[in-house]
Amino acid sequence: AMGETVAAISHGIKNILQGLRGGTDAVAVALQRDDLEMAGRGWNVLARNLDRIQSLTMNMLGFVRNRAFEIERVNLEELMIEVTELLASQSKRAEVRLEMILPQDLPPVPLDASAMLQAMLNLLSNAIDATPRGGIVTLRAGYDSKADSFLIDIEDSGSGIDPQVQERLFEPFVTSKGQRGTGLGLVVSRRILEQHQGCLECLESGESGTIMRMTLPGNPA
Repeated sequence: AMGETVAAISHGIKNILQGLRGGTDAVAVALQRDDLEMAGRGWNVLARNLDRIQSLTMNMLGFVRNRAFEIERVNLEELMIEVTELLASQSKRAEVRLEMILPQDLPPVPLDASAMLQAMLNLLSNAIDATPRGGIVTLRAGYDSKADSFLIDIEDSGSGIDPQVQERLFEPFVTSKGQRGTGLGLVVSRRILEQHQGCLECLESGESGTIMRMTLPGNPA
């Protein structure tokens, strides 16, 4: 198990380093030619792979560390705005529009803000990666008063998840991104939801896109 873990993470890091090397070479050539357009393309490659390093590092920490959560009532709109702002550059590079929908009367949600921020970043980043240029990723929230639970949906307009991958979606190192993913993001996100006494599920996935749903209790023990 340790060997498989190290191999999977090493493979992910190798791919990121290859991307960084490609971006660096492009910028170096562009500087020699005084070509700003080429430099911009090279810089975008560097920026994408720096995002991947940050995501991999945070998910590795989340995968191995179980810290006590600090649950407090949080304004979900403010948290959602922060998430979309953090992913603005990634969505711009991918030419994907981020859309946020939530009711005006949504009550504060009991959660650990930093942990939930990481879970939402993972899911939204996956949705952006799965959406073709010109597509839309929707972040939607609501409250089910009968079940006393908060529902947060992240919907992409991609082509859906391969059925074989979907069966093992929440296993470590299983990913539909090929060399661009390590398969830790969904595992860490689901663990975060479970530690909130909630759950993370793939609500639906098909040719019109995928919906991932986070459910949080209104009054956790």
